[in-house]
Amino acid sequence: MTYSIVARDPGTGQLGVAVQSCFFAAGLITPYLEPGVGAVVSQAFADPSYGVLGLDLMRSGCSARETLDALLVIDADRDLRQVAVVDAEGEVAAHTGRACVAEAGHVEGLGFSVQANMMLNDTVPAAMKEAYVRGDGDFAERLVQAMEGAQREGGDFRGVQSAGLVVVSGDRHARPWEGRVFHIRVDDHAEPLAELRRLLDLARGYGAMERAMERLRVLDLEGAEGQVAEAIARLPRVIEPTLMRVALLVLAQRLAEARSCVRSFGGDRALLELALRRHAATGTFPADQALLAELLAP
Repeated sequence: MTYSIVARDPGTGQLGVAVQSCFFAAGLITPYLEPGVGAVVSQAFADPSYGVLGLDLMRSGCSARETLDALLVIDADRDLRQVAVVDAEGEVAAHTGRACVAEAGHVEGLGFSVQANMMLNDTVPAAMKEAYVRGDGDFAERLVQAMEGAQREGGDFRGVQSAGLVVVSGDRHARPWEGRVFHIRVDDHAEPLAELRRLLDLARGYGAMERAMERLRVLDLEGAEGQVAEAIARLPRVIEPTLMRVALLVLAQRLAEARSCVRSFGGDRALLELALRRHAATGTFPADQALLAELLAP
């Protein structure tokens, strides 16, 4: 009922999973990842313990192969499972139980595994592999392209319902949530991959906004401005990126550009002005009342 890819990007070390299924919330129940540790997908008659215990084993030093073998040997229902694992070094291991509903299978590659069950055609894993290997763009983009390759080949014979994408850092973090790059879910949608793409673009915009905040904390105004420009391009109707750009322009004493930025906002200008006033009142926007009046003048 599901097809997925689990992978480690050789360029960045990032770990990722993309999944699509004709089942509700596959992005919640299929992927398990931890920065700098590994990634697991558990599907078909999925057992969450493969994800939870798999990460525990890899965190303790087990390889992907050792992890999967240890979990399979204690599972009396292993023939019903479809599981794939990649560790932080890029070793992969996969299992398709002989009782998984046809068509079912997996294909391993260098640093990744693609797997599917309830496929319309048994060529779906090979199509996923081809799409991923020949794909372009960054790691997240290529993971999504793998899902699109599966769909073009026929995908799940029942149709589509949900999709998910998770990408984490290749480095361990004392606070693992800080290593999350993307975590996007489409739990129920007529076109889950198209919606996943839309949300990925939004996530990139919000990511640029977060990077701009990081640059601001170290007073790197030039670096922050570049990130804010990307955020505005992706989120033209969202208040926060424009608010940040206006603040940057005020700090740089480029007041004419700041006024122009307010006037050209692509969303609700009244709400932007309200946000500017309230942030100025709390001291989180660098303007007194006189300067604020100048910025908001008709």
